[in-house]
Amino acid sequence: MAVEGSGWERLARGCLDAAHAMQAAGHWRACVNRCYYAAYCAMAACVAGRVTFRGGKGNPDHGDLLAYVMRNIPDLTLETRHAVRKALSALQKDRVSADYKPAARIDSADARAALRDAGIALKGLRMPWT
Repeated sequence: MAVEGSGWERLARGCLDAAHAMQAAGHWRACVNRCYYAAYCAMAACVAGRVTFRGGKGNPDHGDLLAYVMRNIPDLTLETRHAVRKALSALQKDRVSADYKPAARIDSADARAALRDAGIALKGLRMPWT
């Protein structure tokens, strides 16, 4: 899995901490955003060195994350990969609404759901601090 203390892993942890702070402050959209990026960074930590990112970039394309879960982390059980994929998919959808759809209603229930999904993804991806 991820190398403990890797840059991506530290970013994932920081994003999750920020998500909790945003939830506590009542900033639901920012909480949803940080939850997604916690999971994004955890995925990057897990697949770095296993895949070549598109365009030679140093980070994964957002559109590739769901495929990476299913194809590039074979040391997770199929059940865990499906759970992580489902959580990541929900986080991606909710992050787009939170960031790009100002008319969309994002509330405390959405923030709690995002924190739950981030927890599923981070635990499934075996972040050592989860």
